[in-house]
Amino acid sequence: MSDKTINTTIITSYTLRGTALTITNTGEIDAASVTTAISNGQQGADAVYVPKSLTSGMVQNAGTLIGGNGPTEGGGAGVYLYGHDQMLNSGFVVGGYSTGFNGGGTGVYLAAQEGASLTNTGTIAGGNGEKFGGTGLVVGSVGNFQFYPQDFSANSTLAAEVTNSGLIVGGTGESQQSGSFGGGGGTGVFLGEGTLDNEGIILGGSSRQAGGYGISVFGTFGATLINDGTISGGHDSGGTITDAIMFNAATVASTLVADPGAVFIGAVVVAGTAPDTLLLGTGTKQTAGTLDMAGSFSGFNSIAFDPGAAWRLGGTTAELAAGQTISGFSSGDTIVLDGFAATSDSFVTGTGLVLANAAASDTLDLVGSFTTSDFVVSTIGTGTQIELSAPCFGAGTRIATSRGSLPVECLQIGDMVRTANRGFQPIRWIGRRSYDGRFIAGNHLALPVKIRRHALGFNVPSRDLYVSPDHALCEGGVLVQARLLINGVSITQAQSVARVEYFHIALERHEVIFAENTPTESFWDADCVHRFANAADAPPDLPLSPCLPLVQDGYYLARLKACIDARAGIPPAPTLTGPLRGNIDKIGLRLSGWVQDIMAPEVPVELELVCEGQAVCRFLANRYRDDLRNAGLGSGCHAFELKLPPLTGRLTVRRITDGAILGTAQQKAA
Repeated sequence: MSDKTINTTIITSYTLRGTALTITNTGEIDAASVTTAISNGQQGADAVYVPKSLTSGMVQNAGTLIGGNGPTEGGGAGVYLYGHDQMLNSGFVVGGYSTGFNGGGTGVYLAAQEGASLTNTGTIAGGNGEKFGGTGLVVGSVGNFQFYPQDFSANSTLAAEVTNSGLIVGGTGESQQSGSFGGGGGTGVFLGEGTLDNEGIILGGSSRQAGGYGISVFGTFGATLINDGTISGGHDSGGTITDAIMFNAATVASTLVADPGAVFIGAVVVAGTAPDTLLLGTGTKQTAGTLDMAGSFSGFNSIAFDPGAAWRLGGTTAELAAGQTISGFSSGDTIVLDGFAATSDSFVTGTGLVLANAAASDTLDLVGSFTTSDFVVSTIGTGTQIELSAPCFGAGTRIATSRGSLPVECLQIGDMVRTANRGFQPIRWIGRRSYDGRFIAGNHLALPVKIRRHALGFNVPSRDLYVSPDHALCEGGVLVQARLLINGVSITQAQSVARVEYFHIALERHEVIFAENTPTESFWDADCVHRFANAADAPPDLPLSPCLPLVQDGYYLARLKACIDARAGIPPAPTLTGPLRGNIDKIGLRLSGWVQDIMAPEVPVELELVCEGQAVCRFLANRYRDDLRNAGLGSGCHAFELKLPPLTGRLTVRRITDGAILGTAQQKAA
């Protein structure tokens, strides 16, 4: 027998013999009429069989391979590979038909899977059966049965690798019998271990009574399943879809990688006790993905976000907040907790993101170096949306450099940027992140803020300036986040965008630089560098503190905003004394709470703290709190928080204009 056999005709079956042989088929190998005698009857022959004794075998098929029919037992395989073997299929491979209990034959069978590989660009199908359809592809030793795995090779040391960009489908179960011998569609793929990378279509077989799984993952060695295509369960005669993927291992964990654009038709279920992982991957077709687990994904022990893609992941408490570890969450990713509308959030190291409302609380076990202020938490319908924020310039913003004003997206590392106090300084890093508009619609902490030309002074900005909501401007000698200056006239915020790209510039120090002739900040790492898509490229010693005070509430912020509003022609807010609504949340070494005048809810209320009838201090309730906005209380800029001196006695918080009481407490000596 030669080392290489080329078949271009029609033959009945072919068995490779020797040590290292190759068969190339461009014709047809049809073993339909060939059977093998076994103890229980007759089993269909394999169209191509590569024995375990072979050092390495190669099957190249561009034609047709058909397994033999099994008159009493299972149908034969289209191809049976038993060792360090490889197969390239661009043709058609199908298992044989069977009337017996063991069902239709397997399309392709990688048995021992010690370094075996399969690349499929054609079609692989399990054989049809009077009772059970055959499996399209088996990766792992399955003993004498073609339709269901029995045992694995304990000596397997090299994982099998399967790449599918074609079609793999389970066979059809034709039985109309009822009871335990009723018909069942064949599984698309039984995956024992190794890696299956699907860019094509994998389908479970159909049946009158129950369709087959798209993929069954059950190995004792662990497996990795990557889906960049379509995986679907089979259907019964009524159209009910069986599970797309069933994980059934009891010990070693497996991983499902869902790439952007992946399609799952039918449930994805972890039924075994192994701690399986769902990884939201990067893929090759697109950079943004959406997956709503929506009751279809269940049982995963951990969920991970790959940093190379932006994902929007939705799920219920059972799928996201029942102890699952969630890692890799970064800028550009979004989590939507379905069916739980949180009114407050707090990140607790070692515990996760604690979301709460008046009735209950849920915890997302988010792994990472976060603080509460890192998260953008908002209500979306009956659920809660979670993102990470980061200050940035919008694409197209012109930055003053030694080469003139250049669009921020055209800048490069080393370009010299003009600063307010230290001349021209070189760029060390440019952070980048982007959002698809559908993911941030209505999100006030992600949508761009527009600062109109002349809004801050003549020719400041020199043309409309777009920044992220948390990006700080230098105004009045301090830094103020753009979202705190929104007035609806000269400084506005988009409610929707098709897409937004954000950029931020890091220098050696935190500096005031000029964007559209507007003094604004360069980048400083308020524990937010990880929110950028290219965080891995950032230098380890980025600036860690701001060069000027960051003002987020109080009288100075109110004066700055009043000047900007006056320039826009907005009249001063009236002094009203309508009914108050609000609450003192804490009183002691710190005083915190919130308040609104019901008649003018967006006008900051001026308050004073009184101790035993003596005024202690005045303050303004204009601090932003996310939970107030999420609760429907306007802009959310109605809170106050300040440090108190040691006080003893009766403390009262009241409005200055009319003395209306917000709350009273008895403070004892420490």
